[in-house]
Amino acid sequence: MDNEKEKIIQTYRNYVQAFQSLNPKAILPFYHAPFMSISSREVWVLGTPAEIEDSFARNMDILRENKYARTDIIDLYARQMNKGLALVSVILERYSSEGEQLGGAGKTYTYTYTLRKTDNNWKIVSAMAHDAATLLRIN
Repeated sequence: MDNEKEKIIQTYRNYVQAFQSLNPKAILPFYHAPFMSISSREVWVLGTPAEIEDSFARNMDILRENKYARTDIIDLYARQMNKGLALVSVILERYSSEGEQLGGAGKTYTYTYTLRKTDNNWKIVSAMAHDAATLLRIN
């Protein structure tokens, strides 16, 4: 599974790189449809690639307005649960084109993702936003 774990980690790193383009079409290959986003405030299910693209297009517009430039991966843990399922838990920081941390100094974004292997590719099925203190330190 170690080789597969490296593929999972690289898939996530490639996803972050694609996200930084602020082009919703660039991230579509990384998502499974349906996709579910979970936070303490709400849960939404995006059933089709078009819904995923539309949702991220709106989020990316907001980031563009805030002069978003990049995302830094601060912590990343991954665990393959079986042949076709994996968890990835990350802490991220986002920066503007001026080098300022978006959301203010010390602001981080913590997510735990469920990935599913389809056609030999790992795809994000769900993303849960949560506190950094509850990062899943899984190996």
